[in-house]
Amino acid sequence: MQVPIRYARGYGTILEGDSAPFYDVPVRAATGAEVQAWLQRSARPGAQLRLGDLALVADVPCLADAGGFDRHTFLCGQSGSGKTYSLGVILERLLIETDLRLVILDPNSDFVRLGQVRRGVDPALAERHEQAARGVAVYSAGASGERRLRLQPTHIDPATQAAMLRLDPIDDREEFAALAELLSENMPLREALEKSDLPEADRLSLRIRNLGIDRFTVWAPGEAGSVLDAVHNRDIRCLVVDLGSLSTREEHTSTANPSGGTRTVR
Repeated sequence: MQVPIRYARGYGTILEGDSAPFYDVPVRAATGAEVQAWLQRSARPGAQLRLGDLALVADVPCLADAGGFDRHTFLCGQSGSGKTYSLGVILERLLIETDLRLVILDPNSDFVRLGQVRRGVDPALAERHEQAARGVAVYSAGASGERRLRLQPTHIDPATQAAMLRLDPIDDREEFAALAELLSENMPLREALEKSDLPEADRLSLRIRNLGIDRFTVWAPGEAGSVLDAVHNRDIRCLVVDLGSLSTREEHTSTANPSGGTRTVR
C-alpha cells in the first residue's frame, strides 16, 4: 500500500537519483542494506572504527573515522543522554582497534575500570581486550606505590602556582613578584619560603595555609616521581588519571594542567 504525501515535515537523505525537489514521488524508509551502501559510499577514506550498530536501522554498523581521533573531538549531550557510556565505548574501541596512546583525565572516576573485562563478554573479544588492557595504568589518590596519584611541587608551572594562590599580578604585585623570585631558585616552594628573608615570604606562607594548599593529598613529600612520569612512559599505552579520587577541585585543576598549557602525547 502506498500513501500519497502532499506535505511532510522532518528530514532525510535521498540515497539514489536526482536530489532536486520532487512531487508525487513515493517515499519509503530505506532498508538496512541501502543505508549501509550509502554509508560506505559517503565514508572518508581510511580505517573505520566500529562503535556499535545504528539505533534506527537494524544490523547496520555505526562507524567513525579512526584517524579523526588524533585531533580535537567534541562530544556533547544533555544530562542522562549517555555521554559517559558512549565515551567509554569509544575509548574501548580505540584501545582495541588502534595504536593511539591515550591519556584520560577522569574527574568523576568513570573510567578507572577501563582495563577490566565485564562478565559474560564474548571470549574472543574478552581476550583481545585483556591483551590491550595490559597497557592500561590507573593512577589514583587511594592507590599505593608507583600508582599513587601524586605531583611534585616543582612540576607546577609558576603561572599555575600563582593562580592556585589566587595572586593577581597587579593587585598582589609584591607577593606575585616574590613568588616568581622564590620559584626561580629551583627548589620546592616550602623550602624556599623557609630560607627566604623576603618580607612577603610570611604572607605567602599564610596564604598557602589559609587556602589549604599545603594539605593537598596530591603532594608527594619524600616520594620520587609523579604522574607526569607516567605520561611520558612509552610502556604505558593508556593512562587513566583518576581526578575523582582527589578531595578538592583545586587539586583537580593543578593535577590536570600542571604546566599551565597544553601537552600533546604521541
